[in-house]
Amino acid sequence: MTKDRKAKRAARERQDLFDARYAATRRSTAWPPGMVLRIDHGPHHLTELLYVRAAWGLRTAARPPALDPQPQPGSSAAPSSAAPEEWARRWDAQWALAWDWYRIEQQQAGLVGLTTERLRELVGDGASLNPVVPPMWSVRYGSEGIDRDACSAWTRSFARVPHGPLEDQPERRSVHAVAAAWRTGLETILVLPYAGHHAERITARHLVVADVTWQTTALREQALALPAPPAGGGAEGGA
Repeated sequence: MTKDRKAKRAARERQDLFDARYAATRRSTAWPPGMVLRIDHGPHHLTELLYVRAAWGLRTAARPPALDPQPQPGSSAAPSSAAPEEWARRWDAQWALAWDWYRIEQQQAGLVGLTTERLRELVGDGASLNPVVPPMWSVRYGSEGIDRDACSAWTRSFARVPHGPLEDQPERRSVHAVAAAWRTGLETILVLPYAGHHAERITARHLVVADVTWQTTALREQALALPAPPAGGGAEGGA
């Protein structure tokens, strides 16, 4: 065999090896058929509560993790219609309801853009839980005392719009860990603007993480490996 033929044969063998490894990598990182995962960055009913607590300086019994970025209150201030202690008590009750809702949540399309009036029709007085619409502070207590521009600016500051190739998204980079968690019942990742690492599996279907946790491979996969809580168990996300 001539040197030229040997070189061509060696080149083909290297290419075949590369193609085999590439195909194996594609198979190992493929999204399993039928797997659906929802990434909810900054659920509104939770971030609104976090903003109210910080902007009003409420001394609540629940102690969520520190926030990053920190909200700017703007003109926000607790209304004088109730004492600060009463607002803190109401906040604690609403915070507990906000997390309890995930135990009965039913996802449904067509809810984006509903008016406050329509939401009030759906949730009534807010004292009981509607499986389709989460309990919201502004629906129950109104927007008095909340600087909406400042609140919106804060939520925009940590909002993440997916960009770049699909395969570069966090859930795609950790597809094995995602698939393993999905097989235990995980359906939704709730990403909140908590400072530092934070991860809690609050129900079999829901995992709460800080943004830095979701963006960091090792922390993300550690979070995805958390076991589902027992039926009827689970914790408030950062209380």
